[in-house]
Amino acid sequence: MYMKFLNRPIIYSLLFSTAILIPVVLDVFPKLEIGLKIFIIIIFFSVNTLFGYYDIKTFTIRINLENLLELMIKSVYRNRYEHYRANIMLYGKWSKSLKIYYSYNMVGHHDRNIIVKPNDVNHVDLCASQAYRSGEYSYLKCREVSVHNELVRHHRVWEDMKSVVSIPIHNKKRNKIIGVLNIDSEYTLRTTQFNNPKNSIMFNSYLDIIEQAIG
Repeated sequence: MYMKFLNRPIIYSLLFSTAILIPVVLDVFPKLEIGLKIFIIIIFFSVNTLFGYYDIKTFTIRINLENLLELMIKSVYRNRYEHYRANIMLYGKWSKSLKIYYSYNMVGHHDRNIIVKPNDVNHVDLCASQAYRSGEYSYLKCREVSVHNELVRHHRVWEDMKSVVSIPIHNKKRNKIIGVLNIDSEYTLRTTQFNNPKNSIMFNSYLDIIEQAIG
């Protein structure tokens, strides 16, 4: 771990520059003219700046998104978190579909591998499809929809699911929707409060991290 830290360009540059500048500043080389000393300091300051810029530009967020989903659910719902699930679906431009890449509390559930095609006539009413196409939050009260509808056919989705919220994931640099964050529960929307502004603020704070990590 320490070697990885020391190998960062900015750290390496700072250590190297310090080793050079200390004897200059302490006047270990008294024969050097003041102008030359200032020149050396400017050069190494410039090198540090370049390394720092490079380090910032190449820095990427490395985070376990499944751990982040777990943290999100547990922070919002605390003592009842086991009754909630979450997943991140990303859109494939070749397959033209949304696929789950990261999930929380979905182990053993058959809809862990569900594929959603936002523009397919059989999928357009799915919550994830609505969020992807509209670019806005989408909510669904599952028990208010006919069991014959594609939305809640038990061979496709979690049979205990009673409410779900889908939130679009943006790539802000390209101004493009690249996926959907889904949160669902065996509780009704009245209990989950997916549409409560306070919960939306919490979801958005985690969404920002997700967008930085993925985008």
